[in-house]
Amino acid sequence: MYHWLFIPYAIIFIGKSLYETFYGVADFISPLKKFVSTYVPFQKLEFILLETINFLAKNYVGLATVVFLVLGYKVYRWVYRRFTRHQEAHHVQSAIARDYSRFVRAVSLNLPNPGQPILEKNRNCIIDAAAIFIRNGTDRLSQLLHWYTGGPTHISFKSFAPEIEEVRTHHRIVGGGRSLVDDEIPAFNYKENTAFASIIDDRSTNYFFSNNLRRLEKRGGYKNIHENWKNHYNATVVVPTTDRQSPAQVTKISVNGFVCVDNRIGKFDNKSCVDILNCFASQCYTVMQVLGYLEEPENTNNTPSKGAAND
Repeated sequence: MYHWLFIPYAIIFIGKSLYETFYGVADFISPLKKFVSTYVPFQKLEFILLETINFLAKNYVGLATVVFLVLGYKVYRWVYRRFTRHQEAHHVQSAIARDYSRFVRAVSLNLPNPGQPILEKNRNCIIDAAAIFIRNGTDRLSQLLHWYTGGPTHISFKSFAPEIEEVRTHHRIVGGGRSLVDDEIPAFNYKENTAFASIIDDRSTNYFFSNNLRRLEKRGGYKNIHENWKNHYNATVVVPTTDRQSPAQVTKISVNGFVCVDNRIGKFDNKSCVDILNCFASQCYTVMQVLGYLEEPENTNNTPSKGAAND
């Protein structure tokens, strides 16, 4: 709400500027008309230029007013975004935290003690809660980062299988035909993408960030197995889903997925965007750990049939 305090200062600035330009326009127009009359050889061109100068001189204050109003609106929008984006981020993170607490509650109510069989209905409750958390979380983050950057932003959650070094898209918030990118290559080795390879193999960083992937590729710093990635985005932020804080501890063993954000225009904030995604990724790590536990052979084989459950 404090952004309204800037409006009086903007009005004073515009009025002062218009006053100065109104009294300074005559000193500027006369030498310009003299220059055109002296050095322009063609009579028709001279006439057009002089008429243009006269028109601008007569309407200078109006044109200047329009320019100042447009610039003032741009400044207002910039100030408004700077003051309110953190508030929007808190709202999104609060909503994600509520979904995460619902998932934790579903796990506590449906996951039996060690050694006891997992009923099919209990397993489905946990899986449904996990799907809702990931779907709602990616949707909210996509809207928030769209608001941050000013352009459509796509976000996806990818699972990682360290045993076979395979990355697979788990959920994506997209528009248009964007999902076709992942349909062509549903799963691939993590080394085929610089973002995933740098996070897992480089011990000096635990995220990947670039606002200009085309320029990075020309320098030999970016590789992507998807050949048509340039048709869909030029900027990306990727963070791992892990419980480790230090980049040196982020390895194949400690990572079970990635949260990926990309768009065409860039404008990602190196710190704010990474912090927001890391908060969501740390919660996704726990969700994927629980889903992995449900898929373990001993838990799958011990699941009783419907008849046994009714008995």
